[in-house]
Amino acid sequence: MSELPPSYVLAGPSDAAADVHHRRSRLLFVGMFVVLAGLLALAWFLRADKTGDAASLRQGDCFKNTGTTEKPRPEKLSCTVPSADYSVVKVVKGGVSATLECSGVPGTIGAFSQVGSDSFVVCFGDNS
Repeated sequence: MSELPPSYVLAGPSDAAADVHHRRSRLLFVGMFVVLAGLLALAWFLRADKTGDAASLRQGDCFKNTGTTEKPRPEKLSCTVPSADYSVVKVVKGGVSATLECSGVPGTIGAFSQVGSDSFVVCFGDNS
């Protein structure tokens, strides 16, 4: 009776080290999963359209600004709708500077631009 049955043998130092390593591995996996989920959520949020209908505006279209002067958010409307305050005079694909692209364009009272992979400038006037 000098030997204990296997179920009563105490864990040795190597088993404790393996257990700590296993816990660290699980913690690292959960941490990487949380970071990845956060990055995906951030990418989705940044990708969300914040420009309204700006990218779909064409010359002759009408819109109202549902944003601010600093951060316009045009909502495309029929030109016969009374709340359509502005009409698009010119659209410049690949344009960067609203001031340069729209200066001298007849009927222009304002402009806004979007800079990035699909850069454009919209010059607009009163919808009268």
